[in-house]
Amino acid sequence: MKNQKKLALFSFIIFIISTAAASYWYILLHYYREHDLENISTIITQVGLVAGAITTFIFFLINLCIKKIKDKGLRSFLVVILVIFFIVFVYHLTLNMVFYHTDSPQSFIESLMEF
Repeated sequence: MKNQKKLALFSFIIFIISTAAASYWYILLHYYREHDLENISTIITQVGLVAGAITTFIFFLINLCIKKIKDKGLRSFLVVILVIFFIVFVYHLTLNMVFYHTDSPQSFIESLMEF
C-alpha cells in the first residue's frame, strides 16, 4: 500500500512538473505574442495537460516495467524502447508546439495526432 501511494505521489509530481514545463516551453516558443491570463490558461489546458498526461503515462509504464518484469534482458529492452518512444514524443511535441497557435480552430490533440 505504501508503494502505491509513493507511485501516485511521484506520478502527480511528474504530471505537475511536465505540465508546467510544456506550457512554459510553448510560451517561450511564442514569445512574440501577448500572453494574458486567459491565453495562459488556454495554453495550459490545450498544450500543457496533454504533454503532462502523456509524459506521466510513459513514466508509469517505465516504472511498471522496472517493478514487475523480473527478466533483466526483457526489462532493459522495454525500458530502452520506452525511452526512445519518449524522445520521439518530445520531438514530435516540440514540432507541433512550434506550428500550433491557440486561436486555431483545430485542437492541439488533433494536430498532435497528425503525421
